[in-house]
Amino acid sequence: VAGQDGTLGPLELGSGICVSKKQNLFEAGQTDVFRVPHRNLGDLTSLRVALAKKGSLAGAWHLSEITVKELASGRTYRFPCQEWFDTNSPRGLEQTLLPRDVSREIPYDILLYTGED
Repeated sequence: VAGQDGTLGPLELGSGICVSKKQNLFEAGQTDVFRVPHRNLGDLTSLRVALAKKGSLAGAWHLSEITVKELASGRTYRFPCQEWFDTNSPRGLEQTLLPRDVSREIPYDILLYTGED
């Protein structure tokens, strides 16, 4: 994780820092939560994801998104991905994701009217 005031990492996500206390991490359709204590990195600018070439994830793994929440401020960063991590995919086993700051979004109502013709 990189921010305007520093970087964090590399960091191996595993059961030792997993808050959700699940037996199997990174299973299809589930969300895993990790708590990482670190000094303030400032506004987050990027996040690098790399799939290890060992263990049960050594084949292919689909990542929807990563959400990072600063617990002190409540600010949330969303890193959309929607990609496969695979030796056969064009992007391979590593990707750098850029944030979408959802805490600064303004909600809008969009009304869609369907015609009768």
